[in-house]
Amino acid sequence: MNRELQPNADRNDRIVSAIAYLSIVFAAVLLFLPPYARRLNVRFHICQSILLNGILTSVIFGVGAFASFESILSPAGVSNPIIAFIWPARIACFAIWIASAVAVGRGKSFRLPVLARIADQQATSHFLKTTKDSVAQSFSHSVSVAR
Repeated sequence: MNRELQPNADRNDRIVSAIAYLSIVFAAVLLFLPPYARRLNVRFHICQSILLNGILTSVIFGVGAFASFESILSPAGVSNPIIAFIWPARIACFAIWIASAVAVGRGKSFRLPVLARIADQQATSHFLKTTKDSVAQSFSHSVSVAR
């Protein structure tokens, strides 16, 4: 399935999809907002961004934790070669975050090989649709009660 956001697609959808890649918190909030939850392209990019952010965050923490553990075990005065990979790993993760947000913001296709398939499944899953519908219904019910 092609989930490319066309350059003539709704500008708001492209911006929301790009913002989702910048933070897992934004993505999680956007996932349950009814206007965006109903749009399959936006939902796909939100799901893919949550997966991408989870993996990149795990890589950053994993490399840092491994380097800290290695430095504790190494004898005093011996440099740890793993420490040399901490900043390049952080810079690479940051570059991936920025590249993904810019690509989606411009309307270009940004599908990661393995993550795109999982994001497709999550974006079209029945659970996600019913959760969004129930959130939308409860929101509209609370608005109508407040009037």
